[in-house]
Amino acid sequence: MKIKCLLVDDEPLALDALESLMQKIPELEIIGKCQNAVEALQVIHARKIDLLLLDIQMPELTGIEMLKSLSHPPKVIFTTAYREYAVEAFELDVIDYLVKPISLERLIRSINRYHDRTLQKSVTEPPISKSPAKSITIYSDKKNYRVNTSSILFIEGLKDYVRIHTDNGRLVTRQTMKNLEDILSGEEFIRVHRSYIVPIHRLDSWTSHSVIVKDKEIPVGRTYRKSIMLLLENLKGNDQGR
Repeated sequence: MKIKCLLVDDEPLALDALESLMQKIPELEIIGKCQNAVEALQVIHARKIDLLLLDIQMPELTGIEMLKSLSHPPKVIFTTAYREYAVEAFELDVIDYLVKPISLERLIRSINRYHDRTLQKSVTEPPISKSPAKSITIYSDKKNYRVNTSSILFIEGLKDYVRIHTDNGRLVTRQTMKNLEDILSGEEFIRVHRSYIVPIHRLDSWTSHSVIVKDKEIPVGRTYRKSIMLLLENLKGNDQGR
């Protein structure tokens, strides 16, 4: 099955160069080329996209801003002439970050990373599901554990694994942070850092740079800082108004 790709870049020559490279990889199917993020969003909402090759510096809406606006984005490879956005880009859990000019060899490595990520999600991730009792099932140490979401202190990312810290101890499971973030999206959990998810109801205190959960100081990533501070300030205002 071919990988359905959408190319987004405000420079027509860059789009043509990328398309020419991708046509040398038979498994890739280019279903569209867009010169701005607004046009790209329309395509994403209308069609199934497996892989988005996205420029960062674009007028009106940057590639990073566009990606943050999507609730369920496709897998993304950033293509840019600027190296300085790499840290922020990888905090968004993208597949790869390619600096122009892009070689065929480097593009093939990115596509291999896409396959690795897809295989990891479909094969190696053990089942994890919500239950009506506000709990999740975690596979750890060859056993399934029912974990009440109210007992979770924080979740810590460890490369291909996550460590779930609870009132009753810790569980390590082979998961991605993005997958757990999606599972907990209906609960009061927030991603505060590339490597940390915390339950809002367990926060003891916070600043713009860190949050405290049961004496554990957890850093707040720069990418998440503005939205988290706005959320927490709103919650504080609601509490004071009761």
